[in-house]
Amino acid sequence: MIGILIFLINKKVKTKDAIIKTATDFTLEEKVKKYVQNNISNVTVAKIKEQFEINNMYELFEDITPGDYIRTQRMKIVKQMRKQNSSEQEISKATGFSVSYLKKI
Repeated sequence: MIGILIFLINKKVKTKDAIIKTATDFTLEEKVKKYVQNNISNVTVAKIKEQFEINNMYELFEDITPGDYIRTQRMKIVKQMRKQNSSEQEISKATGFSVSYLKKI
């Protein structure tokens, strides 16, 4: 039963990502930001490049590197979840940061 549930959740996320990738009413930057938002716990620059077939990510964002953008979005979630008194394990799952890293910040 759990396996089926995980399969359905993964299928939903992949479908959502495919919709974002092919949407015509968003710029590429907006699509990438939505992709990051939907996959924040496990997104990487390499995954973004693969998903959107982008060679140079640094041209996509004007004032920030792609890695810094991802980290900034994760930090926003960390701050919000800490205000809600979430456990370090919950924050780690939601953001992709390790528990040991969270204890340092």
